Amino acid sequence: MRGAELGPFLGGAFLVLAAPGPSVLFAVTRTLKWGLGAGLLTVIGLEVGLCIHVLGAAFGLSALVSSSPVVLQLIRFAGAGYLVLLAVRGLRDAAAVAPESHSPPRSHTRWELLRAAFVVDVLNPKTVLFFLAFLPQFVRAGHGNPIAQFLFLGTCTVVIACVCDSLWVLLTAATRTLRARHRDGPPALSRRLARISSAAYVGIAVLTITG
Repeated sequence: MRGAELGPFLGGAFLVLAAPGPSVLFAVTRTLKWGLGAGLLTVIGLEVGLCIHVLGAAFGLSALVSSSPVVLQLIRFAGAGYLVLLAVRGLRDAAAVAPESHSPPRSHTRWELLRAAFVVDVLNPKTVLFFLAFLPQFVRAGHGNPIAQFLFLGTCTVVIACVCDSLWVLLTAATRTLRARHRDGPPALSRRLARISSAAYVGIAVLTITG
């Protein structure tokens, strides 16, 4: 890809990925509930899921999936159902954990945090459509292997997404720390975060279905 074409691609990808969508809201929610460490682990899981979309776009799977409305609907509802499940688990874990605890409960190990974020991103139909509608505009015949071009653009997308998601997580973590210090005591904050997080999961699920 020529430099003159790479600039518009990077700029467009940044504008799309920086805007809060289901993945960003999921990372923000986890950070709000459990802090910076959980948020950064969520970002890693999201970007690993994004790598799956990159490979799918490069080898034609995105086009195959997007050509079938039924498959897209199944992905959409599967993703929403998974988020609702996380909401239910969040309320259950909040009742089982001491209110002054700000760390993830034992059921949410590092692997669990990574896996949940990975599943959320893989089951995000908007990501499939992003790679189908946006990336092909910058793949040029005669500029090398199309698969290699897709992989390069996809890698750039993952890097941009990682930066944007991490910035959202860092901002949320800073806000959470200030709120805990100056406004709420630990017990009240923990109970409030549990309710907010579960409601956010349901909201993201609704956004996934209706968006």
